[in-house]
Amino acid sequence: MKDAIWQAMYEECVVEKKTYSKLSVRGICQKVGIHHTSFYYHFEDKEAVFKYGIGLLMLDYLKIPVLERYQRPFSSAGHFFDTSPLQDLILSQNYDLEGSHLITKWTKAIMVEEAMCYLQLCSSYVEPKQLTARQLVETIFTVSQWSVEEGISSSTKKLDELYIQYTQNLTES
Repeated sequence: MKDAIWQAMYEECVVEKKTYSKLSVRGICQKVGIHHTSFYYHFEDKEAVFKYGIGLLMLDYLKIPVLERYQRPFSSAGHFFDTSPLQDLILSQNYDLEGSHLITKWTKAIMVEEAMCYLQLCSSYVEPKQLTARQLVETIFTVSQWSVEEGISSSTKKLDELYIQYTQNLTES
């Protein structure tokens, strides 16, 4: 049932072009054909559905070896984002502040957990581990956003080099 609820939300966002902020639990329930009490049996609210779905959409990304994801984040993630339904969700919510914020929030949360696993593999890293993991993830997002905002069409290799430049003092592997 959880997957059906998520799929209905995803279809409303991506196929029907509804923004997250315009979605309603009632509408999702109607689409799935369930009573709202069934919805609340599985999820607390629509944000919980979004979090669940983003976790599902990130599964293929998490199959990329963790060392690769944090040593060459742009090269390793390029193919994933080119073919991922997550990219479609991101694009569908581009102009919805609430939807964009939640995608970023939950994607970063997953990536921080994974960055902590990466740090355990490093021979040394700057403590505290949670803060270092957050810094690695924030740097990925910052470099990505900067390249888009500045209209810089750098290769993924160049973006990886920039990321390494800004994080080299945080890890050594």
